[in-house]
Amino acid sequence: MPHNTYCIHVDVKSSDTFRNAMKAMTDCLDNVFFTSKRVDLVWAHVSTLYAQRNCLRELMESPVKWKYFMHISGQELPLYTNAEIVHALAMLNGFNNIESFAIPPNNWGRMQYSHELMKVKGREFHRSYIMIRTEVTKQPPPWSINLQKGSNFVAITREAANYILHNQVAIDFLDWLNDTAKPDETFYSSLQQHPGFPGGIHGDQPEWILRAVSWQMENTCYGRWIRGVCWVTMRDLIWILGSTMRQKLFVTKIPFEYRDDLLKCLSIARRTRKYGQDVFRVSGVL
Repeated sequence: MPHNTYCIHVDVKSSDTFRNAMKAMTDCLDNVFFTSKRVDLVWAHVSTLYAQRNCLRELMESPVKWKYFMHISGQELPLYTNAEIVHALAMLNGFNNIESFAIPPNNWGRMQYSHELMKVKGREFHRSYIMIRTEVTKQPPPWSINLQKGSNFVAITREAANYILHNQVAIDFLDWLNDTAKPDETFYSSLQQHPGFPGGIHGDQPEWILRAVSWQMENTCYGRWIRGVCWVTMRDLIWILGSTMRQKLFVTKIPFEYRDDLLKCLSIARRTRKYGQDVFRVSGVL
């Protein structure tokens, strides 16, 4: 849509063939662009936040005066039309939608100790490095920030985006997270409940609407579990388009070797339903 603007980040490790194919598509659209500063992305590393920040900075310079920023990965699809997504964001009434809750006890080691990158031979390129915990204890986070956990898939206001780019609290906090593990699960969720963060909400959060996702320890998956997340197949539409996920805007994860009928069914549902409407109201098997 012309009233939206889109920034695409392509990993430094991606092939020239892939990048050129992406560029050929974006060259056809005036409001879609590549970020001028690419990052070598490493899973569970702060590089994810750097890539998002680079795009965020260029999006703020766009002539399009957007109101909300959302991060979308390459293995996701919208569950509603653009108009219905705009409707859902308008219902936020100027607040962010960020998953933010108390850090589980088994996750505290990610922030209590510093971490280092270690190269692992023989792994697929995007998992060729892992984060290794050292025995060095970190100092408390700056500005008395109360650490929280959540997803890095967020909907944040333009004012919150400006805060992330220019406010010293956010700058210092990102620097502090530099040697922690999975900092993208801590950065937005902690700022969301920090005093002065635009659009933030303290305490209990409203429903997180960004993703329909199934986690291995909690839910069903008819596709495949990969790193604890369901890579969906046709039968997973029963929960993706069901009543429990009817508020979610996007679905993750679509497998790289997806079936065409999966995308066709999602496309039909997206075109024909209003925000908050479910398709399947009873459990069953497709």
